[in-house]
Amino acid sequence: MPTYQSHVVLDSTAADWFHVSVSLVPGDDSDHSSTWFGSDGRAGDQLGLGQCSAEELPAWYASAAKKLRIRWNWPGMSVYSSLRGKKRQRVVEWMASG
Repeated sequence: MPTYQSHVVLDSTAADWFHVSVSLVPGDDSDHSSTWFGSDGRAGDQLGLGQCSAEELPAWYASAAKKLRIRWNWPGMSVYSSLRGKKRQRVVEWMASG
């Protein structure tokens, strides 16, 4: 299991159309910590990563990786979206472009 896990929602049809979370998932029974924010205005930043707008996601993920001393596995990520095919692939490539 990866030490850090992330979840991103970008769905223009939903009321909460933009949501990001990054969580530290320790290998033992320790409490995990997270950073989360989105279009609903709720946020928490236990990892000290800050927040960004949807347009700033690629740069934010690059900054988070540097701060956490990790590398995101963009090609190996599972992408769940209403987008299909090339459109979905373009979003993944955009996210990894930071």
